[in-house]
Amino acid sequence: MAKRGAYSRKRLTVAKTLKEFIEEEIAKRKMSARQFADFIDVAPSTIAVYLSKTDSEPSLSFLRKLAKKTNTPLTMIITIAFPDVAGEITTVPPDLL
Repeated sequence: MAKRGAYSRKRLTVAKTLKEFIEEEIAKRKMSARQFADFIDVAPSTIAVYLSKTDSEPSLSFLRKLAKKTNTPLTMIITIAFPDVAGEITTVPPDLL
């Protein structure tokens, strides 16, 4: 039997915003927003922006860090951040991972 990752199938079916995803990850880790920013290696103001403004467009660099530290596929993070392009995502080139 293949080893399953930490990313559950149930979680893949939950539609959410980037703000909701970040809030869930902060709560899951029992961290403050500042601690979570340190955890994913971004400025606290970056997390504050995504927690307060749902229309802010995140950078690919931020999404890559978020995906890596939360053990979430980058394609899923991109789908959450940009739901209007979700159907266009098929693969992510290895050099982006």
